[in-house]
This record gives sequence, structure tokens and C-alpha cells, in this order.
Amino acid sequence: MFRTQNKTSEVADSLIRQITGRGLSPGTRLKSMRQLAQEYSCSTQVIFDALNILEEKRLIVRKAQSGVFVRENPRNVNLEVGLLIMRNKNRNNPFIEHMLKLAEAPWLEDGFNFTIRVFPSGLEPEQFDYELSKLIDRMQLDAVVLLAPFLGKVELEICQSMKAPVVLLGDLADPATHSQAFNQVTGDNYELGRRILAKIQQKNNTGKLVLLTGSRQYYFNAEFCRGAEDFAAASGIHLLIKEFPMKFSHFSPNERISVSTAVLKEIENDGFGDSVCLSNGGSSLVEEIINSGTRMKIYGIEHGGENFGTFYRMVYKLIRQVCLNGSSNRSMVCLIDGELEGLN
Repeated sequence: MFRTQNKTSEVADSLIRQITGRGLSPGTRLKSMRQLAQEYSCSTQVIFDALNILEEKRLIVRKAQSGVFVRENPRNVNLEVGLLIMRNKNRNNPFIEHMLKLAEAPWLEDGFNFTIRVFPSGLEPEQFDYELSKLIDRMQLDAVVLLAPFLGKVELEICQSMKAPVVLLGDLADPATHSQAFNQVTGDNYELGRRILAKIQQKNNTGKLVLLTGSRQYYFNAEFCRGAEDFAAASGIHLLIKEFPMKFSHFSPNERISVSTAVLKEIENDGFGDSVCLSNGGSSLVEEIINSGTRMKIYGIEHGGENFGTFYRMVYKLIRQVCLNGSSNRSMVCLIDGELEGLN
């Protein structure tokens, strides 16, 4: 066995030198396994194992019924990954900021090169298709990473037609798309809702709680609220959930003030005006309520970088899998825990 492993490494190293030294140019078809076995005086199993090493290093590509070929860009043994961000440049988004850290130290893993591109939100489908295809071709990407909450049904269909595999991060916003299978790493928002309510109860020993949430038409908000409701019911907490409209962050200042004033009045009328309050949308969701001088103690959820460590590692694992094993869809779920953050 030891001799076989040494011979495998010897053959692999020889082929690597030929490829990286340009003895075998890009697109060259390698000899058959039987021919290589004769050339290196070894078994075809040794050749098979050596070719596996070259494939893992992204030096060759196997084509069914055609043979094994040197990759078009064999000098780059890293995986080339595009991280595509779609956002309004005038608005910050904590989720986007956390996902950008995937390509930064200390989370960036060896063997990956990232190309980051920011596309404006609201691209027409044809333009989205064109820009994504152009990015894949120009950068010779092995995979593309996109943020799931910002993709609709049409964009998802376009992603599935790309020649490079697409990995989605986070939950899709539209619950209707959850019947489809994608290469995706998501957070466990149901469990997060349960855990955050447990931390509030431990901190404040409260029997009443207000939960301010973005629209529950977004899947991640709906799951967080479901977890919070289940914990509250099991713990005897009177939970009042107030839901803000879709795209509330895009409202004008006057519209935001009007909606927030109405929500605050409803909270007072329901007898929760002096309760503890949790915002699952951070300070941006409740800025006007905080400025109103409310009596409620308001908390947000702080996700430190260490909370995303497991999530980042899952993303890298999934990228490797889809690049080496094709486009079969795999979904991974990770709990991204959070801590309470006082907002007022």
C-alpha cells in the first residue's frame, strides 16, 4: 500500500510538472489510462488515483466518452468564485456586510480566489442574465455565490441555467420558492427566534413582550416569528407581534414616521406600552419608534463574526462539493446565533 501511494504521488507530480510547465498545453487530451500505465510502469488504478489528484487541483477536466483534458486555465489551482451582491448603493444591509466577510481574513480559506461584484437591485431579467453570464465567462469562474433573499423566481431560473454552479446564501424571501431544490446554505431562523426570546426572558424576567418584525411574507421573518411564538406559548409569555409592510426601508421619511406612529399607537392600545420590545430588523426598523421617546425597552439582535464562523465553513464545503461533483442540489442549515443589543 505504501509503495502504491508513493507511485501515485510520483505519477501525479510528473503530470503536474508537465501541465504547469506547459509541456501539456491547455485543451490537450491526455493519453488513455492504459497508455499512461504503460508509460509509468504501474497499474491503471495508480493512474486513476493520480488523475483524481489532478482533478482536485483543478488541472484537468474529464469529459464523458471523450477522455481527460488539460483545463483551459491550468496554472490556477484555486477555485475561482464570484460573489455577487445585489443592493441599493445608498442603503447598508447587515446581512450583506456579513456575507462579504466570507471572502476576507480570517474566514477566507486556502484554495479559493474571490471576485466580488455589486449589481444594482432591480435589474431587468435580460440584463441580470447578461451580466451574470459575462462575469462567469470573463473571470472563468468555477462557481457563483449569490444572496438568496434578493432573488426572485425569474432570477432563480436564470441561475439554474448558468454553466457554472450557483450557491445561494441565506433564505429565499418568497415562501413559494421553497419547494425547489438549490445549492444553498441557510440560517435556522426558527431556532433563532426561540433562542432570542429565551435570552430576553432570562435577562428581563418579563411576562409580556412586543416583537417588531419585517413583513412575514418574507420566509426568514415568518420562520423567526414562528419560533418566537412557540417559545412564548411554552413559557407563558404574552407575545404581541407587530408587522411592518414589505420594503419598509424603501419608504420615504414621512411614510416611515406615519407607519411607526400607527404601530406605536396599536401597541399602547393593546396594553403593551411599557413592555420589553424586540426588533428582528435591527435599529433601522424601529428608528422612528426609538425617536418617539417610547417607554419600551427595545432590543435588537447582534450577530458577531464568530456567530457566522460555522456558516462560512459550510459555504466553503458546499462550494467544493458542487465544483467537484456537479450541479446536484444540496442544502445545508446552520444556526447563526445572536446576542441581545440594547437599542435605546
